[in-house]
Amino acid sequence: MLGSIPFAIKKKVELKTLPFHDEITDQQGKKYMYQGNLDDKNQPKGLGVKWSETVFEFGVYGEAPKCVTRLKIDSDEIVIIPNYEKPMRTTICSNGVLH
Repeated sequence: MLGSIPFAIKKKVELKTLPFHDEITDQQGKKYMYQGNLDDKNQPKGLGVKWSETVFEFGVYGEAPKCVTRLKIDSDEIVIIPNYEKPMRTTICSNGVLH
């Protein structure tokens, strides 16, 4: 896992056991696919994975701040934003990672 969850997860949780939701809309109006539990407002809660065509993120939602790692994909760059907020960038091309 990229980054670290800032508190211990007390039991082992496998993502394949978490419910899968075809599509959710976040509070900013963006649509995502999501695997994990939802709160009473249909927003991610607890351990989960959320993705769209340009963003993939995972972590523990709705708990401590900054406990989700995000991978943002642009045309020639992947930006990895780990839990501690310091972005890591890498340039990509069709035949692999350049640097």
